[in-house]
Amino acid sequence: MKTGTHFATFGNCHLEGFKNINPMKMAVTKEGLTEGDLREELQKPPFNNNYCTTYPIAKFKEMADKWYLDMYDLDDLRSKG
Repeated sequence: MKTGTHFATFGNCHLEGFKNINPMKMAVTKEGLTEGDLREELQKPPFNNNYCTTYPIAKFKEMADKWYLDMYDLDDLRSKG
């Protein structure tokens, strides 16, 4: 998967109503989006500004190894909401 400059993480109470998603084990990015663009997209439905924070994409491997995160494309995740 190609990524943007940043990714977002979610908390336990986020992504309610999404199918087969554990919000504590996933992150989301989108190719071509800056951090501001990603945050703007996450303010829209079905996310409605329910996310924890954003990080530079360079931190993903470290966090994925520590927290067993999977990366999703924003549009793929949106389709599950």
